[in-house]
Amino acid sequence: MDNDKYILIVDDNEFFPKLIRGELEKKGLAVEVVSDGETALSRISKKVPSLLLLDLIMPKMDGFEVLEELNKMGVEKDINILVFSNLSQDEDIKRVKELGANDYIVKQDLSFESVMEKIENYLK
Repeated sequence: MDNDKYILIVDDNEFFPKLIRGELEKKGLAVEVVSDGETALSRISKKVPSLLLLDLIMPKMDGFEVLEELNKMGVEKDINILVFSNLSQDEDIKRVKELGANDYIVKQDLSFESVMEKIENYLK
């Protein structure tokens, strides 16, 4: 796995990002966790991540708004974007894919191992 990759996790829940961050850091990857969309966009404007793990429901700016802003910035094509949410409505899934997300994962539907496998596939 390429250790020059930078992963940004945007989620206001502490548990989920902490688990993922720990696993990725064990592999020598640079991982940053932020809890809202505004902070995420600030970080992305300074350094575009290889992988963005994005929750949808967050304070200040939600994941949909983050995706819209990434489109305005023109960087969504340069980032592998995985949306992780407990929203499972078809219209939400369709909307995030139209906004440039590569994948949509309903948090409660996958095991931690399956989530890590998906992440690792996008980092190859």
